[in-house]
Amino acid sequence: MPSIPATPISHAAIIAQERDLTRQVGLLGRPWYKHMIYAPGLSTGCAAQALPALATALDSGDLATAREYRGLLIRSLRQATSDARKGAESRS
Repeated sequence: MPSIPATPISHAAIIAQERDLTRQVGLLGRPWYKHMIYAPGLSTGCAAQALPALATALDSGDLATAREYRGLLIRSLRQATSDARKGAESRS
């Protein structure tokens, strides 16, 4: 399998990406958890739940909130992608 060359990225870009993937107000029903990609699930104990706010909304059948968090997640991922590109460009 051919190897994929690593793209160097600055530490500042990595920090920016992590911040892009959090919500300062926290997650639905868990304001103390801020990361939109992973957090302990409401019913999983300490086990991580992927896309926790979206999963919680879908599990409870709250489609309006699921749409809201889908939009927030998409914006966060786009911003994180943009920051990664900027970080890689600044290192080239």
